[in-house]
Amino acid sequence: MFENYKKTIMYRLKKIIQKDYRLQDRLSLIFVSIGFFLSLFGAIISIIFSLPYWYLLPNIILAILCFIAPLVSDNIRKPTAVILLIVAYLYVPFLFFTSGGLESSAALFFVMITVYEAFYYKEKALLFHVVMSLVLYITIIIYSQLHPHFLMLDALNFGRAESAIVGVVIVSVVISIIAVTTFKGYSEEHEKSTRLLLELESQNEKLKELSIKDQLTDLYNRRHFLEVLKSELEYFKKYEQHFYVLMLDLDGFKEINDNHGHLFGDEVLKKISTQINKSTRDYDVVARYGGEEFVIIISHLNPENILVIAERIRLHIEELELRNNAQMTISVGVARNCKGDTTEELLERADEMLYKAKLKGKNRVEYTEC
Repeated sequence: MFENYKKTIMYRLKKIIQKDYRLQDRLSLIFVSIGFFLSLFGAIISIIFSLPYWYLLPNIILAILCFIAPLVSDNIRKPTAVILLIVAYLYVPFLFFTSGGLESSAALFFVMITVYEAFYYKEKALLFHVVMSLVLYITIIIYSQLHPHFLMLDALNFGRAESAIVGVVIVSVVISIIAVTTFKGYSEEHEKSTRLLLELESQNEKLKELSIKDQLTDLYNRRHFLEVLKSELEYFKKYEQHFYVLMLDLDGFKEINDNHGHLFGDEVLKKISTQINKSTRDYDVVARYGGEEFVIIISHLNPENILVIAERIRLHIEELELRNNAQMTISVGVARNCKGDTTEELLERADEMLYKAKLKGKNRVEYTEC
């Protein structure tokens, strides 16, 4: 039983000092820690100066409550909420009446408790407790002025100046700790939120990239190609800048798969895709259209230059070195867009040129305008 109790305490203590401890949990821990040391200090002073037991008892009770609060529950906020109510509505008024009222520094603790409630509670609970505390403290102050005989002088015979100094120091330290913790907690939460946002943006970029890329070749996929082609046609309507669609098909790719297997076929597709990318410009759109067929959108060139690029692609594929002494060639159909073209019409003309290149013996380029 003792071992289980010890493990429970160690587990909760480790949980308290975790770096990702929530801000409200940190405020709770600060409250019970300060409450414990102040009430323990008050109890020690009461013993040293042989004060009446009713001076000692509230301090001992509060010290015990603050000490066990982090140990009785994984959620430190629950026991702290109870202790905060006890301090706000019982302990601080007790200090006020037993230390001389407004002649002492006890009224400063009213401010500290109200500030702590403002940090600790939210929404309706915040409004309720702040209003109740203010009403109680104002009532206590008025009552102490109307019935001063209920006030007890400071048992330690502190002067007004000494009492004020002690009160100001204690309240200032507590509120400073709360402010620093709040700012630190806010900074950590802000940094965490910023980091998560950047990670989310990075993941979104990766997802976007995956959604428009072909998994095998890392070229753009057919869907993205069609979207770009549609955009190019819309751009042509405004500025009449011609562009070209190249449709490429590997010659005899079925024999590669039949003779060497589909894994080698995938390897060939990857190498050819890389070579096509190297043979085009960075802003040209190269996509895998399906199977062993590829498409390219090239803009801002005249017919002579587009044929040079198409021939360069064809030649580089022909010269590509592959394993198993395999050799690949490619047939290319090139079509320039025309006024009033749809995506289907433009692709159909490029496909017709590709078919023409196949009929003329493969490993060649065929071109058409309108």
